[in-house]
Amino acid sequence: AYTVTAEFASGTAEDVTGEATVTAGDGTVIEVNGTELEAVAGGAAEATATFGAESDTVALTGIEDPIAGLDLGVDGADLGVGDTANYTVTAEFASGETEDVTNKAAVTAEDPIEVDEDATAVSAAEKGTGEVTAEFQNETATALVEIDAGDPVEMLSLTLDEDPEFVGNTTAYTVTAEFASGTAEDVTGEATVTSSDGTVIGVNGTEIEAVGEGSADVTAEFQGETDAVTVDVALAQVSIEDWHDLAGLQDELGSGFVLANDLDETTDGYDEHASASANGGNGWEPIGGAGEPFTGILNGSKHSISDLVIDRPDEEYVGLFADLAGEVTSLTVEGANLSADNRTGVIAGRLDGGLVEDAIVNGTVSAESSFAGGIAGAVGRIGSSDGGSGIVRDSVVDVGISAEDGVGFGIGGAVGLSQGEIAGVRAEGDVVGGQSVGGLVGFGDTGDGEIRNSSAHGAVEGDEVVGGLVGDNEQQIEDASATGAVTGDSEVGGAVGRNTGESVRVFATGAVEGDEAVGGLVGNNEQQIEDASATGAVTGDSEVGGVIGKNTGEATRIFAAGTVTGDEDVGGLVGVNSIPDPLGGELSDSYWDTNITGQDEPAGSNEDGDIENVSGLTTDEMQGGDATDSMDSFDFDETWKPVDKGYPALR
Repeated sequence: AYTVTAEFASGTAEDVTGEATVTAGDGTVIEVNGTELEAVAGGAAEATATFGAESDTVALTGIEDPIAGLDLGVDGADLGVGDTANYTVTAEFASGETEDVTNKAAVTAEDPIEVDEDATAVSAAEKGTGEVTAEFQNETATALVEIDAGDPVEMLSLTLDEDPEFVGNTTAYTVTAEFASGTAEDVTGEATVTSSDGTVIGVNGTEIEAVGEGSADVTAEFQGETDAVTVDVALAQVSIEDWHDLAGLQDELGSGFVLANDLDETTDGYDEHASASANGGNGWEPIGGAGEPFTGILNGSKHSISDLVIDRPDEEYVGLFADLAGEVTSLTVEGANLSADNRTGVIAGRLDGGLVEDAIVNGTVSAESSFAGGIAGAVGRIGSSDGGSGIVRDSVVDVGISAEDGVGFGIGGAVGLSQGEIAGVRAEGDVVGGQSVGGLVGFGDTGDGEIRNSSAHGAVEGDEVVGGLVGDNEQQIEDASATGAVTGDSEVGGAVGRNTGESVRVFATGAVEGDEAVGGLVGNNEQQIEDASATGAVTGDSEVGGVIGKNTGEATRIFAAGTVTGDEDVGGLVGVNSIPDPLGGELSDSYWDTNITGQDEPAGSNEDGDIENVSGLTTDEMQGGDATDSMDSFDFDETWKPVDKGYPALR
């Protein structure tokens, strides 16, 4: 309230509050209401009273605006360990005005929250929850805020209770999170778990189920971190205990099986299924059929199948399996006796995209026409790009193969026709056929197929295109050898009869005999040969060479060290070196033993071919340590090695 007093000339004084006029100099700070002044904002102002011609002014200073409330805001309420968040403190005054008092307020926090007032920020020292308090003009207000200080995940681990392994099995999984604070927690129920292929692995709650054959990645995700486990699923393996069980594969072409014990002529079911009298005298009925292959798995488990008889001379696709697109592993087949028309092999008539691995096979195979082999009659499909090609790997086969004289085409010690991969295979049986006959593979058909780290050791006999390793090769051959004797009419070689592929690091030691285009390594080379040798005796009529009978391709870094005998076009290395397709009769960086071969010239005939850096050497110059000096075009560091009292050998 205010009072206005007037002093008159007579000396008297009188209260004139109700009659005087009172005004405020700054209405934003002071307002006049009746006979009262109200401070509406902090600051300074003047109040003036007027009565008659006289006035009086009072200065009002230091008017305060008290706090009505305080607000504390934090940029993030969920912090990870080590994270920071800025805070803001705002004061609201009685006047309704607001002010940022962040740098004026006192801010404190309970564990585990830490405050950095200089940075106006808070951080989480460890996982937990704490309160942050801001205080300003302590007689007024305090604001509280709760911060959930989350502990970030540094690593996630997904583990399976056990490997599902086979279709139909289930197993639980556990997801464990390791936090930055060093603690670990089971977050199985909170993590997201998915499968990369739902046809192989399904996720159900906290379990995974193997629903199909194949491989899938199971991935767990939690708070941005992931972990994955690769799961391989095979078909469930049904136990095979006798011949009845084995014959039952015909009804389960897509299933998995394991041989529980050896099967032979004394095992139950032999007479009905696998003897010479079985199935009306036809013997074993092959599993599957052309276009209806076995796609499952047969795990031999190192057991053997013995005394298998198949006598179906008018049928094709003949073997333990007619058509195999699945897998046969760790199986031994002993004493098999097969007779068929074409596409016949002890394990499979045709291997069509499937796998034979770690097999041991012995017995005999007789073919009336084409494509016969100790393991498979055909690997892939000749003349077709459909279907898979197949793999034969890490196996030993000792099967005598024979075909109708002059008729058998594509006859091989392991495989008759191959469009696939032959790796780590050793063939020991003798092979007799007509055309495209080889100790390992009869016909290596064009495509992506290859032969590597393999060998053949049996005698090979045929009419045309006959080789100790491969009869007709259109593929890549690497690190392979042949040691058996080879006999034929035309295009006859110690390793390859006709080569239109690439042969690298190949050697042959067997004697070779033929009429035309006869070579210690290759009968007729139309493509490329590198780092190869032949040390067997070579005998022929025309186009006879220590390494190559007829060369219209390219040969480099080869040597010959076997006797070479012929009537026409006979040479220490090449019988005829000719310019026609495809590369043009190129012979370079090569050697022959003039003492042993009995030949003074590298080529019996050079028809515009190119012969460079080729030398005839004595036996002493080519053997032992002297070879490294005399045969200096060879790489004795990486590819070749000298042999004491012997010729250089491939490393």
